[in-house]
Amino acid sequence: MPLPDPRPLPRTVIGALLHPWTWRMAWRDSRTQRLRLLIFSLAIVSGIAALVAIQSLKASVEAGIETQAKELLGSDMQISSRQPVAEENVAKLTQLTNPSRVARETAFPSMMKFPSGDFKMVQVRGMDGGYPFYGSITTRPAEAWSRLEASGGVLLEPALLDQFRAKVGDEVQLGNLKLKILGVIEKAAPRASRFSGFAPEAYVRLDDLKQSGLLGTNSMANYQVHLEIKSGLPSQRLKTKVRRAFPDTTWRLETPDDRRENLGDALDLFQRFLGILALASLALGALGVAGAVQSHGNPRIPTVAILR
Repeated sequence: MPLPDPRPLPRTVIGALLHPWTWRMAWRDSRTQRLRLLIFSLAIVSGIAALVAIQSLKASVEAGIETQAKELLGSDMQISSRQPVAEENVAKLTQLTNPSRVARETAFPSMMKFPSGDFKMVQVRGMDGGYPFYGSITTRPAEAWSRLEASGGVLLEPALLDQFRAKVGDEVQLGNLKLKILGVIEKAAPRASRFSGFAPEAYVRLDDLKQSGLLGTNSMANYQVHLEIKSGLPSQRLKTKVRRAFPDTTWRLETPDDRRENLGDALDLFQRFLGILALASLALGALGVAGAVQSHGNPRIPTVAILR
């Protein structure tokens, strides 16, 4: 015959919670509800873990944006326009800002014809002047980018070659221009056009675009001028200086600070969205635990009354 528990029965709530008999009875009585309680508890734990992970991810990405803002833009100032930037304006910009290097870019969507006879909408990017000034472009083969600047051709994203069964050395047609595929882009230059996310990119020399016949008055081209400035002038003062010098233009000016701020705002919205999902998981788990405890305890109220 087992000996009775020598400890006296508690007379307070705290004492009852700490008494071994309470925990033995709770464990014995939870036999039919353990799996359900485990599932709901995991929902609560996953919600809390998701909130912590989201905050940690946001802090890590913000730190990366803060230290690599120039690599994200590729220059110290980017000037975008829907109309070609005149040569006299570029000369005036050069005199005003005294840049170390100046590069130009023209980007527009167009159809490209592949050796198989298929057509695909691509985002054409014609570049010159050694852009990007910060960061690097990775291609396969490694010398493809330097070959593009020296002799012309085209660099495509790997998905295009896989989709149309093309290979390096084949020719594609862009408007009136036939271009040899020099390789594939693995790490691209920073993007300025918002259309780039909806179509694969094709890189060509800026001089070759003039022969394609695609840059008409009705083309959806976006023209950029990239400046590398070593003067150390703050970004906001530099933008104000350019605005005052060109008051009649509709240029869009972007600096590393602007790129950092825009990415920070997008990251904040994304973090809020994920936070709402995590809070929903946490709330559902809490409601599930509360419902399980209530459904488990209500039928046992008469038994508890008898025990008392």
